[in-house]
Amino acid sequence: MLTQKNIIRGWSFMDSIITDIVKIIKSESNVVAREKALLVYFSSLIKTLMARAL
Repeated sequence: MLTQKNIIRGWSFMDSIITDIVKIIKSESNVVAREKALLVYFSSLIKTLMARAL
């Protein structure tokens, strides 16, 4: 999952994001639940990146 350590590592951070997205897509069979899980994930990702940038 998304951690401060992964943010610092660069490319492995990108791999982590892709891996997390694939896990979310595979874990949810319901389209609405999948979209909600992706929305929560991206919201968390943006929040973490903004906190890191500031």
